[in-house]
Order: sequence, then structure tokens, then C-alpha cells
Amino acid sequence: VVGDEIVSNPGTDAIGFTGSAATGKLISQRAAGKPQLMELGGNGPVVILEDADLERAATATASGSFVNAGQVCSSSERILVHRKVYDEFAERMAAKAREVVLGDPRKAGTTMGPLNNPAVAKKVAEHVGDALDRGARAIAGGKRPDKALSPLFFEPTVLTGVTREALINTEETFGPVAPLLVIDSDEQAFEMARDNRYGLVSSVFTQDIDRAFRYVEEMPTGIVNINDTSNYWELHIPFGGVSGKDSGMGRVGGKHALTAMCDLKTATFTVR
Repeated sequence: VVGDEIVSNPGTDAIGFTGSAATGKLISQRAAGKPQLMELGGNGPVVILEDADLERAATATASGSFVNAGQVCSSSERILVHRKVYDEFAERMAAKAREVVLGDPRKAGTTMGPLNNPAVAKKVAEHVGDALDRGARAIAGGKRPDKALSPLFFEPTVLTGVTREALINTEETFGPVAPLLVIDSDEQAFEMARDNRYGLVSSVFTQDIDRAFRYVEEMPTGIVNINDTSNYWELHIPFGGVSGKDSGMGRVGGKHALTAMCDLKTATFTVR
């Protein structure tokens, strides 16, 4: 009730919101006619091509999947790996996952803490379970740890053999899970990237600069990071999703956030 009044009240000049796509849509409807800056959900993808530096790619992608327990809108939640390097990359990702230390985030040595709330933990478990039911295999993690500080902890997980129909591919999971899907060509990567309702951040690993520029042009996301984690961002860089997707509107970052929250005023003078 309070939120409805804030966004719809004539005294509110503009709305800026960071959060889920579902909540963002409701706010956008109630704030019709006002400037809006919406930074909503994301679901990659990360693309690992056959010429990638696999150690660099695994290190960056694992960081994107597991930092903050995967609870970042730009996390590496959907990873498309070329068939020629799929097995080796999967092994490297599993090794990175096993290096993660679950525990109390206040204690030295802990590298990953819990999920935010029971609803998020339930969703992560459901998405992983759905993927496994559809034939995926957990080569690292895959469940809540046997001895955890609370039910909100979930093991850093790497899934192979993930199908396109799996919820973990089609939806935003928001947890420490790295699902690996197979691709055989650039065209297939582009098609799979478009076949998703999110369009926030993607990253591509390749040593071919011409190929990299093609991905920059073709990927349906507001940001394309080449040879770095999907979580890479600087405060002065425009950050936001593309139109037609559920990742929001407008751009956060530097002058772009300021102009989004301002009215552009034009004045003309006739001088005698």
C-alpha cells in the first residue's frame, strides 16, 4: 500500500528501482507517465568459445557464478560452452567450485555465505532439482550442505548436460549455480541468447577480436563483456538492459542515471 502511494502520487517526480522483473513491472504500471529507471533481472549468457583461454574463462566465470552466493543480477547463471572444450571447461569449473569455502561471512577464511531468505533458497533448490530431473548431472555441489549454519546455505554447484527447457536456463535462479549448456556454432549461441526473456549482461571468451566484435553486435544484452566476468562493471559505465526484455529500462551509471531522473526542459526567447 505504501509503495503504491509512493510511485503513483503526483508529488513523486520520477522512479528508480533495482529488483525483480515482476516487481519492476508493477511499479512501472503504477508510475505511468513518470520518468523511470528500472534495473531488473538478468540471466546472462556467458559464452565460452573453442579458442578461449580456459583457465581465465573458468576463473572469471566461477567468480560470476559464486560471488555473493550468485545473488547478483549480472551473475553467470547460464553458460554456453562450445562442444570442443566443454568437458575441459566443466572440469575446471568443478575445481573452482570445490575451492569455495562455505561459512559464516564474518569469519576469516569464508569465501561464500548464505542465501538471502527462505524463498530464494527454495527457488535455487527447485531449479537445481528440475535440471537434474531433466537429465543434468551435478559434478560439484547440487544440494544444501549436510552440516550448515542454517537452511539458507547452498553448495556452489556446477551442472553439466543442462537442457534448454530447464528452469535454470529459462529463468533467473539467483543462487550459486553454474549450469553448462553445449553449443556448436556462433549462430547457435546467438539463437540461444535471444531465446530468453532477460537481456542485461553477457560475457564472451574468445581470442579472436573480429569474432568478439560480432558478439558485441549480436548479443541481445545491454552490456557485453569480452574475456571477463559477467559481473564486471564500473560506476561510470552505462548499466542496464535492452528493450523488449525483462531486464528494465534506462541506464544506471554516471551522467546516465542523472539524466534519467531529470526533466529535459527547452526554453525559447524572442528578443526585440
